[in-house]
Amino acid sequence: MQKPMKIVILALLACCVFASRSLAEGKAYRFGAWPEDWPKELEPLRQQSQTTTIGLASVLRHEIRFNNREQLEAAWPYLLQIRSKGAPIVLFKGTGEMHLQSPSSSDASYRSPVNQNANARVARRRWLNATYIELHVDGRIVDLNRIKLPADAPIVDKRFRKLPKNSDDTATDM
Repeated sequence: MQKPMKIVILALLACCVFASRSLAEGKAYRFGAWPEDWPKELEPLRQQSQTTTIGLASVLRHEIRFNNREQLEAAWPYLLQIRSKGAPIVLFKGTGEMHLQSPSSSDASYRSPVNQNANARVARRRWLNATYIELHVDGRIVDLNRIKLPADAPIVDKRFRKLPKNSDDTATDM
């Protein structure tokens, strides 16, 4: 192979590696960086939350850790206002926290009805255009006997599933 051809191939290879790496990168905030038009009752939770921007799709993942059951129960009706109509609530066995996954738009589009990508093979990609809730149930802070789950929400219960070794959690059906 000629030297100029090798240089071109190496340059293309370097561009591909750099581009693929930059597509996967995100940004993390040590506070709840959710839109200003979310219910003002959630403001006290900003400092105990964190937000991560995920990749090129600019999906926002808001992780809220609750200090006690009363704090969750007071915030629950307002958290349900944020969830897109028809979007699921996914239950995990966990540590009394919740994750809200939403599109990165800063307007009120998070309230839009779900536009599910039914062709997506990975379950979480189906809901990229919706705001849905992942609730980590511990029975102490997050107690399903004390909060009301909405009738229009598909409930996906992943608390008691057993995953095979080397499995990808996101590949399970939602």
